[in-house]
Amino acid sequence: MFSKSCKYAIRAVLYLAVHSDEEKRFGVKEVAEALDIPGPFLAKLLQQLSRQGLISSAKGTAAVFT
Repeated sequence: MFSKSCKYAIRAVLYLAVHSDEEKRFGVKEVAEALDIPGPFLAKLLQQLSRQGLISSAKGTAAVFT
């Protein structure tokens, strides 16, 4: 059985994989709303995934992930 954090991370990575391309970037809020996941919780998960090199992120007024 996967933890809730693990399930959210898998769903987020799959969402990004299906909906992104080289020019499309997503904010945490957009992904959180699309997947019905609490924004601050998702932001921390995506930050961890970015540190591990599983997704890429860019600094800005809102975090963006691809």
